[in-house]
Parts: sequence; structure tokens; C-alpha cells
Amino acid sequence: MKGQQACEARIAGALGAGVGYPGLMQIHLAPDRGPVLVAEPHGPARVVSVQLWFRTGSAREQAGLYGAAHLLEHMVFKGGGAYGQGELVQRIESLGGDLNAWTSFEQTVLHATLPSAHIDVALDVLVAMGTQPHLDPAELERERGVVLEEIRGSRDDPASVLADAVRARAFGEHPYGRPILGTVDSVGAISREALRTFHDAHYVADNAILAVAGPVPADALRDATAALLPSGGPARPARMVATLPQRFVRPGCVALDKGFEERLVEVSFPVPGHAHADIAALDLLTVGLGEGGGSLLSQALRHDKDLVMSTWSALETEAAGGMLVLGFAPREGKAEAATIALWEVVERVAREGLPADALRRAKAGARADRLRERETVDGRASRLGWYVAAFGTPRAEAAYEAALARVSVGDIRRVAAQTLRRAAAIAGAVAPSAELDTAALTRASTVAAIRPVSVGPPPTGVQRATLVGGTEVVMLPDPEAELLGISILGIGGSIAEGPRDAGLSTAWAAALGKGAGPYDALELSAVAEERAGGIRAWAGRNSFGVRAAFPSAEARTAAELLGHMLTTPHFRPEEVERTRADLVELQRAMRDDPGEFAWEMAWGALFPGHPWGRPSCGTRATASRVTPGRLRALHRRQVHGRNIVIGVAGGFDPTEVVSLLERNLHGLAAGDGLRPRPPSAPARRRRMLHGVVPRNDAPTAVVLAFPAVGHGHPDDPAMQVLSAVLGGVAGGTGRLFDALRERLGLAYSGGCSFERGLGGGALLCSVEADPDRAQEALAALWSEIDRLLADGVSIAELEGVRTGLVEGAVVGLQRAGARAEVIAAAERYGGGAERWQVLLERPRAVTLDALRDVARRTLRRDLAVAVQVGPSASD
Repeated sequence: MKGQQACEARIAGALGAGVGYPGLMQIHLAPDRGPVLVAEPHGPARVVSVQLWFRTGSAREQAGLYGAAHLLEHMVFKGGGAYGQGELVQRIESLGGDLNAWTSFEQTVLHATLPSAHIDVALDVLVAMGTQPHLDPAELERERGVVLEEIRGSRDDPASVLADAVRARAFGEHPYGRPILGTVDSVGAISREALRTFHDAHYVADNAILAVAGPVPADALRDATAALLPSGGPARPARMVATLPQRFVRPGCVALDKGFEERLVEVSFPVPGHAHADIAALDLLTVGLGEGGGSLLSQALRHDKDLVMSTWSALETEAAGGMLVLGFAPREGKAEAATIALWEVVERVAREGLPADALRRAKAGARADRLRERETVDGRASRLGWYVAAFGTPRAEAAYEAALARVSVGDIRRVAAQTLRRAAAIAGAVAPSAELDTAALTRASTVAAIRPVSVGPPPTGVQRATLVGGTEVVMLPDPEAELLGISILGIGGSIAEGPRDAGLSTAWAAALGKGAGPYDALELSAVAEERAGGIRAWAGRNSFGVRAAFPSAEARTAAELLGHMLTTPHFRPEEVERTRADLVELQRAMRDDPGEFAWEMAWGALFPGHPWGRPSCGTRATASRVTPGRLRALHRRQVHGRNIVIGVAGGFDPTEVVSLLERNLHGLAAGDGLRPRPPSAPARRRRMLHGVVPRNDAPTAVVLAFPAVGHGHPDDPAMQVLSAVLGGVAGGTGRLFDALRERLGLAYSGGCSFERGLGGGALLCSVEADPDRAQEALAALWSEIDRLLADGVSIAELEGVRTGLVEGAVVGLQRAGARAEVIAAAERYGGGAERWQVLLERPRAVTLDALRDVARRTLRRDLAVAVQVGPSASD
């Protein structure tokens, strides 16, 4: 122990000043061997994230075991050590936490987030999962079926289909060229013995990293991780991944027509592994090209030419290499033109690099990403685990941040010229062949370049102020926070729309940020991005709002931009026309997604004739009526002093923030709060509805929907508990999940959601299954509901759900933006911002009798609506 303490002191002393994170620990729990403990055992919130990393993933699989790492990730939840089937997740969720895992090419990570007082439970659970999985034969067969459904489901996702096709062409027989999930044939052939052998060879102490972030005693960490110490024998470090060629195996073009309505195009370029000296410059090049509304791709393809709905970029690197990906979702009929336009941008950047302002925005974006990740214990632990897994020490993060700061315009120009080469790239697309086949994609990718174109608990004392126009400002200052979150919330959204205006509030949210005050759309995005911030408007069925997150030092910028958006939005014709076209594309995509389609149909059946029953994105007819005038009228109807509240949380000075908001929102009219019409019970409803999506390979979505209570109703807490009993506190161990996935193997997941509104709400139980088993899935949903009504729940189940809901809320309030939203919602809908903690605690008071009564009043067959959407209508 003395040696470990000396090691800890030496490393903490070296790292504390270098990275700026006091108390950072890195300890090898045995001399010259793994596992490694890396921790930031501090933080303001009483939440801890515990992550057990193994330096192994799908890249370590041999022939005959493709998909084993991902299958094993599923199986470790089925019991390990002293924990039986279902007990691992239940143990964490009963404490208000969340237990999950993910698998990549080179890592498998098991992670738990929960109140810090229970870190010993998290460590016990993760060690049991990772090192002592039961791999029960019966559970393996059930989970194999679930994974096979997940693989089939990935064939229903155009982004996944495209990514797999491009990786296969890029990397060929190398492990990076195979799907992490494996294939139906490979996963179907993996035996229990082979899976056990794979586990025992790779999921060993010498490959383990324990990453912890949150306020826990350092001594407790050392003692609690003793179970990870190697038991003896030779060290077994992770096997190196095979060397990757510097060039893609099959550069060129490939277009896939899989029957999707959604269109995606991506162009990928080979890049070196994440330890290469040029990775920092490549990272910033990627951000400047495609991330954010001010990126070069967004400016050229969306703002200037209106060819696409969205653009993106990503730097996907592993130890041996990877790819820089540029992508877009084209408008109907615009895929070929958008591809040509993308190459124009790429050719210009390959010659000239990024403009200086674009590089500044990229560096600010990288800083913003770091701040957002560090705002939660999950992000902090993930960064610790990643840098130790990839580089052996968390000091690599400080070195990387320094490298980012040093990148110059000349560095970007050099790496752009080396990387962005047409002959080295793969252009891939998922689109109807009549619109973009391989020949057309090849033609578009070879056109000569056009000439260059220039928490815990969060602070409890709510402070408040009233602006001149009547707007209430409620604040939770936290001097230690690095970020500032602002949430503007008002009554409106769908309930503020007229009968012929369905989707208008969705269009309003999309158009609000497209220019305001002295800024056009690109300038507004650029100002926010240069200050490492972001602003997004949204609209729902009952509410609308604007969310902003900025570094604490940028309160002035945040208030200025919000003020312009709320008082002088442009709604210029060209931007509105672009938004209208986006609505039509969203409508098309919704009808291509069985789950979304079924959800919209369920709301329509529950509330016919009410705004909640209209499609959130509207219809082609209502989209055609989206005009600047209608958007301005909706804005005036919703955005005024007494209809909105403003929640502010994080690092800020309350007096300064109130002064800034007063100064920038003085143009808001006072107005009165909206008084929307609540839904009334219809005389009759259609009890069974069917919908059809155009693809024969799509799954079938089944939804059972029930009318429920709304905001402020006495039954609200019991409804939250009822939804969690059926759907799980964190979407994990609810009764529907256990029945539909664990016992019956019908689907990858089954869930339940309680959505409350003004004067009413809905409880929706849902599942996506193979079309041939849709009726079985519907029957299983009813069976679990009937079982709940007949047998009720046990005291232990109720206590676990109640505790999980309340303690889980603590985990969700790590971000300043989340706290701002909570206090704004409490002010608007909960009787006052000062009651926000009382509102979060209400599930604890729900009794067995109250739960039984609300279940009987809600889960009634005579009130239910069943919706089934799939490749063809079922009988």
C-alpha cells in the first residue's frame, strides 16, 4: 500500500498542475501490471461515474467469432458473480443510477452512474459483470435472438447501412472493415464455449482500466478495487491490432438503393491513427469543414445553395488508422448537385486550408466540447478512460489540448492538401437509384473543381427577478460551474396552432435562429460558435422554448443573441422557404420510420380534433402555408413578457445576468399568458389503427396508448411511477423490457412513456418487432398490463422505482442547462421555481394503493388505442 500511495502522490503532483484538475489519480494496482485506476475523486455534485474499460473489442475477434465482443457485452448483463438474471441492472437503478455498456473496435466499456454514496455497489456490480459473467446457456440463446434482431434492425437504418458499406470498401479484410455487431450468420454460430474462451483471453485484469469521476474518498477507491487485482501468472496485455494500409482498399464510389426514403451521402478520406502528430490539425480541419451552422459545408450546401437539409463531419480514428467523413442529407432531387458542391468546398480547402475565422471557430468548438464533457461525471470519467486506454496516461489530454492550441492556418493547409484527395476517397450514398446511382455519384465526384469561392445536489437557493415586460427570471447560481445554462420556456407549440397550421410551431423553432437583429443566419451561428456556445429553439405539444449554453464568461454574448432572437427575428422569405422544404422532408422521413409513424398515429387517435392530435411536422398542405407572415404572427402570439419564464443556472452573477436580460429583452411586449383549450374526451375513438411504411424490410411498430392526466394533477407522481414500473426508470429493467426482450425475445426493447400536457396527457407503451410477430407483441403488451392490474407490484419493486426516479433526477441535473430547464418548468407548470426539489421528490410519496388506483383508472381497454405500423397492415 505504501508503494501505491507513493505512486499516487507522485502522479497526482505531476498531473495536478499540468492538466488543471486537482486531485487527479493514476495508480497501477499491481507493480508493472494492470489494472489501472484513474480517477478524479472530487466534484460539486453527489454523483459518481464508475467505468470499467477493457482494452479489447471487435478488432480482437478471430474468424468464427465475429460479433463476439458485442454479444458478450449483452451477456454480461444476464448475471455475474453473486448477481442473478436481472439483478445487476435492478441493483443500480434501484439507487437512482444507470447501468450500461458499449463496444467499439478496440474497447469494451461497462459503466454505472449513481449517487456517490453508493460507489461500492457500482464497483461490485461492474467487477462481477466484467470478470465473472455467468454466460448461462438458456440466456445466451435468448440474448442471441435479441442481438440478431439488433443486427436486422441496423439494416433498417440508412446511416448504419452506409457506414458498413463504406468501411468494408475502406478496410477490406482488416478488423475495422467488419461490423462491430457481426452478421446474422457469425453471431448465430458462436457457441457458449467459444464465448467463454474469448472472455477469458481478453477480459482480464491486465487489460482493465477503472475510470472514476465524482466526490469519493481516494482510500475507498483503492480498497474497493482490490477485486480487480490479477491473481498471478504471466501478464496478458491487449494484442495489437493488425497494421492498416495507408490507403483505402477500394477507393471510388458506391450508391445503395435499399428502399429508404431518407437520402444520405458521405465522402470519406483515409487518416492515420489517433497517436499521429497531425491528429490535432485533422481534428480542427474536420470541425471547420462540417460541424455547426457556420461550417464551410453548411454555408455552401445549405445556406448558399439550399441543396441539403443538414451537413456533418466526423473524424473516426482508432489505433491503426481511420477516416475523415464529410456528409449531408440532400433534398429530394438534389443529391447529385449537392455532391458536386461538396467537392467544390473540398477542393478549395485542399488548396487553401481553412480561413482564419473558421479555424478560430473550430478551436472554440473544441473548447466547448471539452467544457460540456467535463460538466458531467460521465464525460469526465469517459475522458480519463479514453486517454489511458489510448495513450497510457491522462496526461495525454493536456498534451492534446496544447497541440490543438498550437495548430496554425499553415498546419491546416498542409494536412488538408495531404488528406483531401479525390483519388484516395470513397464516396458512398443511400438514395433511390433513380435519383443517385453509382454512375451518377461517380460523375458528381469527378467533375472538375469550380473556381475558388471566396451536481449534487445543485444549489438550492432560487433567486428571482421580474423584468419590465413582466417576464419572471428564476436563477440557481453556482460559483464553481464553468458553464452557464439559460432556458426560456413558454406556453405554446402545437396548442398555439390553428386547425390549418399543423407543424407551424416546428417551423418556427427551425427558423428562429436563421437570422436576427444585425446577424444573418451564418453570422448568428458564427458568433455563438466562436464564443464556444450554442443556442437552439424547440417546440412541443404544450410548450416552446429556447435553450442556450455558453461558458460563464460569455453571459453578455448569450444575452445579446437571445435578445435579438426573441425581439427581432428575421423570418426572411428565403430562410422560410428552406424551412418549409425541411418540413416536407421530415414528413417523408417520419412515414419511413415505423416507430415515429405509430407514435403520431397514436396521438391523433387519442385526441382527434385537438391540436395534440395533429402531426407535429404537419402535412404537405399545412407546410405550403408556412410563410414569414404566419411565423411572425405565431411569434407575437407566443413570445411576450408574461407568457415566458427564464431559468438561469450555472456560473454567473445574478445581478449582472438580470441587467443583461433587461437590456436585451426590453423590446418584448408584456402581453398575457396563453390560455389554450385542454382536450376533451371524444364521443368515440378508433380502437385499432394500421399504418404502412414503404419498405418491405422494415420492422413493425406496435403502440398501446391511453389518455392520462396532465400537469399539476394529483395523480402526476403516481403516473410517473406507473410508467417506470412498465418501462423502467432509465429504460432498462421495466416489466415490458423483461417480457418482450428477456423472456420472449420479441424485440430489442420495449418501453413506456408518460407525456403530460396542459389539461391532459398520454401513457404510451411501445415495441418494434418482426412483422410476423406483431400480433404476438401486441398480445404480450396486453398480457403485462393485465398482470400488473391483477397482481399489482411488490413493496420492494415500488421502493426501487421510487428511489430510482428521485435519485436518478440528481444524475440528470449535472448540466447547468438541465438545471435551468427544471427551474423554468417548475415556475411555469409546478407552482413556482422554489418548489423544484419538492417536485422531484414527489414519487417517494406514492403508495401501493395510489399506484393501484391510478393504474386501474388509466390502463382501461375501453380507453385504449392500439396502433400497428409496418411493411403491410396486419389483420
